[in-house]
Amino acid sequence: MDMLDITELSLLVSCSLDRTIKLWDIRTGAVSENKTGHLKGVTNIAYSKGHKTLLSVGCEKDIYVWNPMCQHVVHRIQGHNNALCGIYAFDNSPEVISIDVSGKVIVWDVRNFKQVQQIKLTGESNEHDRINTFCYDEYRSQIVAATRGELFYLKYVQ
Repeated sequence: MDMLDITELSLLVSCSLDRTIKLWDIRTGAVSENKTGHLKGVTNIAYSKGHKTLLSVGCEKDIYVWNPMCQHVVHRIQGHNNALCGIYAFDNSPEVISIDVSGKVIVWDVRNFKQVQQIKLTGESNEHDRINTFCYDEYRSQIVAATRGELFYLKYVQ
């Protein structure tokens, strides 16, 4: 469902609804590792370059934290009450943003896995419209989240 490039490790990382995260060797194109641990499908992944940490979310309420060089989950971050639909890691910061389908946004510190800030997105959407996806717009320093019928913009400066 998602893929990212970790150039410094010569890896492509992909995740899937089959509950796996695959690490692909860029040089050979072969799977170098198959990470398992999620109970449900994995929809998004992020990499914190400064802290060498891979993060994954999906159809569960927890954020899974991985060391790309180890097989097993390093930590599970809890704090959401609904399935997660996205994760974003800043390149030069210990902060990570997660969002769940209800619009709850949490900023985390990956150094200690503690919550830094919590924000609830609200708007005109029907309560049955769930957040489907989000991104961080670095140029405008804002979080952009989407339902089927509405975009939410939230200014966030790290």
